[in-house]
Amino acid sequence: MTAPMQTPFDYLSKGIVEAALDGLGEVHLQHEVLAEVQAIDAFVEPDPARWKERRERGLLGRMTEGPCAIEPFHETPGVDRVDDCVLKVGALHARHRREALAAKVLAPPRPVLWIISPGRPETAMERWAIRRMRAWPTGCYASAPHGPRLGGDERAAAHEGDPAGADDGGG
Repeated sequence: MTAPMQTPFDYLSKGIVEAALDGLGEVHLQHEVLAEVQAIDAFVEPDPARWKERRERGLLGRMTEGPCAIEPFHETPGVDRVDDCVLKVGALHARHRREALAAKVLAPPRPVLWIISPGRPETAMERWAIRRMRAWPTGCYASAPHGPRLGGDERAAAHEGDPAGADDGGG
């Protein structure tokens, strides 16, 4: 069963795609994608009034300055595992947007995804263009504003002698 198209633009644009690609392969219009049931390991909605207490919790407190998902791994995740985490946060954000729309309120910001890993997931870092975060301890990385962030790799600040998290000029 396929979902109905939402607007005349949907109908027209999808028809154009189908016609333009006719004979080049299979084109599936309104191709349903049902995500399997998944769970985010930890979703944090911080209390703004408790910022001082969060700051006292060190790096983890700093990571939770805004809404975020935390996905710890006992082994270094590959690209597929990082992609799965990104999809879960995207699904959560989509749910929050639908709820806000139904309640006629402003949608909350997309939660930040923090991936805690014992090693550097090099392939995922390359794929997501993940780079060193400025003004954060060594071992903290980020991609585009809504991409995954990594923390807790083998080069953690405590091991690097950089407890203040001084910027090394990386990006």
